[in-house]
Amino acid sequence: MQSLLLFIVGLVLLVAGADHMIERAARLGTRLGVSRLVLGLTVLAFGTSAPEFVISLLAGLGGSPDLAVGNVVGSNIANVALVVGLTAIFLPLAVDRLARRRDIPYMLAGLALLIVLGLDGIFSRLDAILLLLYIGGFLALCTRQALRERRIQRETAALPAVDPDAASPLTDVLVLLSGLAALVVGAQLMVRAASDIARTIGVSELVIGVSIVAIGTSLPELATSVIAAVKKELDMSLGNILGSNIFNTGFVVGGVALVVPLPVDPQAVAFDMPVMLVISLLLIPLTLRGRAIGRGAGILLVSLFVAYLAGTFLFATSA
Repeated sequence: MQSLLLFIVGLVLLVAGADHMIERAARLGTRLGVSRLVLGLTVLAFGTSAPEFVISLLAGLGGSPDLAVGNVVGSNIANVALVVGLTAIFLPLAVDRLARRRDIPYMLAGLALLIVLGLDGIFSRLDAILLLLYIGGFLALCTRQALRERRIQRETAALPAVDPDAASPLTDVLVLLSGLAALVVGAQLMVRAASDIARTIGVSELVIGVSIVAIGTSLPELATSVIAAVKKELDMSLGNILGSNIFNTGFVVGGVALVVPLPVDPQAVAFDMPVMLVISLLLIPLTLRGRAIGRGAGILLVSLFVAYLAGTFLFATSA
């Protein structure tokens, strides 16, 4: 009963925090002349990856590397299969040309790099530096794109006007940060509740990490993406998902492994990581020729996620 209550409280915090973040991030983007896509790829993606970082860092420092690695791998799978899938079921996701030609390939390259670095059974500090360089390159690309967009808007006098009666930029920032705090606290409450329930099953920390914990830490992405889609902020919705996976791969694994090297379970390298890459590769045919990710594709992705979870638990309980 207590775990269920924590789960509900966490869900409320997540949804409320996501709503505030979308509203204030969109307003700040308008003030600064930054596009919805770039904003989603950086600010929101970093914010919604915070639960993965905190949980993976605490797990790594606490001697639970399988939980730390499983959290990131499972979250990356959940973001593409569950978050993209459910969001597309609510409303078809339009795919920006920049996302199709740059951000999806960049995300896939990072996932492939993660698998290669994990083949030796550990994410070392050297691996961490490579992953942090990967995320640094992404931030540089986003910064260059944002500066280019702002310069064009200034040259064409197209810089969006800001409502003079709207809240001050400082207020927008404070509300955005409070929304982020609600997301993090809500995710922690839900993960704690889900972990208490899952541990009674007697499965490994890796299984808990790629399933229960990963779903819990992906809830901020799900909340922000669904709300963004409902509010017609479609570029921000897709950008949030792509950016979050890029941050999970580079910032979360890289940042944690820099502090404490993370041993990698052979099962993660042989099964979970390849599943992560294969499901993510589906974004290429699903977005081919600029097609929107529609309801049919959404149902397919969610079905694959359910099948992955079922297979993971069946294998774990039969082992």
